[in-house]
Amino acid sequence: RPAASRTAAARPTPARTPRAAEQAEEAVHCHHSSGREKYLEQLDSFLANGIIDKDEYKMMKERYNKLDIEDDYPG
Repeated sequence: RPAASRTAAARPTPARTPRAAEQAEEAVHCHHSSGREKYLEQLDSFLANGIIDKDEYKMMKERYNKLDIEDDYPG
């Protein structure tokens, strides 16, 4: 057998786990946030899960704060 196939066969297969982005999205949908609050919570989750870094977080937060985001459930 070629060396490459022996090496590949010896490596354990990683366990399947949900991706961090999917977990973050699920976490946001569990909340009853609306409008800007929903976007900021999602952004916090992305930072906490390592999907974005601090520089990206800061840039996106500034961008969200400039947007005119309406509430999903006006009351």
